[in-house]
Amino acid sequence: MPRYATSYSAPSRPRPTGAQSPAGRAAALAAAGVNPLRLPRKACALVRHSLAPLREQAFAAWLEPRRSAVAALLLWGLDQGVLDDADVHAALDSPYPHERLYGLFCVTLDALPGVIEALARRHALAEAIWPDWNAWVEIDLIEYYGEACGLQLTARGCWLHRFHLDRLPPVLAVAVTHTLEWIEVSLTDCCLLRDLAELWRDEATVVFEELRATGLTDMDALWRHVQEQTRHDEWFGWGSVGDFTGWWTALASFCDPEWPWIRRWLAQRGRRRSPATRRRRLLRRLWRGRRDPALRRDPWFRWLRRAVLALCRCARRAPEPGTRQWRGDEDGDAEPLAYTQPLAFGEPWEADFLDDYDAFLAHAEGFVRRWPCTVADGEDLRDGLTAFAIGQGLLIGAVQANETTELQWENRR
Repeated sequence: MPRYATSYSAPSRPRPTGAQSPAGRAAALAAAGVNPLRLPRKACALVRHSLAPLREQAFAAWLEPRRSAVAALLLWGLDQGVLDDADVHAALDSPYPHERLYGLFCVTLDALPGVIEALARRHALAEAIWPDWNAWVEIDLIEYYGEACGLQLTARGCWLHRFHLDRLPPVLAVAVTHTLEWIEVSLTDCCLLRDLAELWRDEATVVFEELRATGLTDMDALWRHVQEQTRHDEWFGWGSVGDFTGWWTALASFCDPEWPWIRRWLAQRGRRRSPATRRRRLLRRLWRGRRDPALRRDPWFRWLRRAVLALCRCARRAPEPGTRQWRGDEDGDAEPLAYTQPLAFGEPWEADFLDDYDAFLAHAEGFVRRWPCTVADGEDLRDGLTAFAIGQGLLIGAVQANETTELQWENRR
């Protein structure tokens, strides 16, 4: 934390013992490390102190309309140990309190990413490599709706997490997927790529089900039906039976997954269960898995145990149902931040969809997550940042478990 010196004593200079030439006197004046164009130190201190009231007025003009936002961040810094009470009291008792408070505000805002990363690290797998998630979002204090201030997370790009669960036991794979859904709903900003595809291809899915209801299995016969009985070829731009076959294959792999655990997971998603019921089922699976020594050493099982326990702790501290305070404030003109962190499972249809989605992201902007930054919303801001950090740590832990499992399978070959 920067400290402002209250006094300064210049070291005494030794007196010359004899006459010096002009070159020697010039060399003495331009000693090493001294800028001859800079004012003497006492003069610099005099200028600084004389301009201090003007600087104080400028800091006061900036802080006054943002007093609540600055106070909320300072309270967060005190809660997280970034600041201590002595620093705040010293700033308030200073002859220039606004300048000192602005310095504490900058220190807190600069320390915020480090605090989030430290909390996220504690919820990842400690022995694995930690990626650089700071390249995904940036954090800043912004003004919106007039004088209101908010702490905003803005996406810098798309961060895709692809997990390969087809080699796991189906029960473990389904439990991992349910846990990722729980992280998406309760903690951080992410979304399942399958949910994005359903939103993106809702009309295509309806057309696929309509064509499948005809009972035709031969592609040539189905293509003739499309040309003669419908106008879908004009709507989707199919110029040949090859274009139609490629579209049909991608939709078939989406609607009829080839892996058994995907089908089991989708069947369970259709059943309405309360969060408490899902939590009990995951805890019961963890308890059963402890009896299997091979499963207990699996990286995915270790991640599942860590994630479920962390989610249970967060559920006990969660806000009232329906308030969704941890999720922040959505801007009507912005896209959800979750769209830039999709979770995929390596299904065949994902490659074609990601090509279209990457083209969309290249022309889209404004993927944000925002929390109101006021003293009244201080607890929501703290809980939102904490939930975001824990969720990011759990997602990175899932990436670490996936990479470790892939490495183990390669070593067995």
